[in-house]
Amino acid sequence: MTRQRRRAPRAAIPLRVHYRTTAGPQEADLRDLSARGFFVQTPDPLPIGSRTWFSLPVPNLPAPLTLQAVVRRVTLGAGPAAGMGVELEFDDLAEQRAFEKVVEALMFEAIGGALFDRLVKH
Repeated sequence: MTRQRRRAPRAAIPLRVHYRTTAGPQEADLRDLSARGFFVQTPDPLPIGSRTWFSLPVPNLPAPLTLQAVVRRVTLGAGPAAGMGVELEFDDLAEQRAFEKVVEALMFEAIGGALFDRLVKH
């Protein structure tokens, strides 16, 4: 059995993310989202260790969230497995907690209350 290193529950939440690379602005789908990061589906991931800003339009919020992240994992290839796992970097605990609340609301809506409670409270 493989051991998972994730520190926060993840859920498949259909969101589109915008970010910048040296080639210019990019747009991609998220495969999954957690309070600590997300996986961006892209055939052209940034190198591990790269830092960039992501713009994440979230339903029911008046403006997209702007989040800084560092690439921690890259999967090369094509299809939904290709992309990059990014870890979010917050300026302070208040910013991190605010994002956690947004993610919890998205998860609750996407997977339902009973499953959300089991996932989060494991």
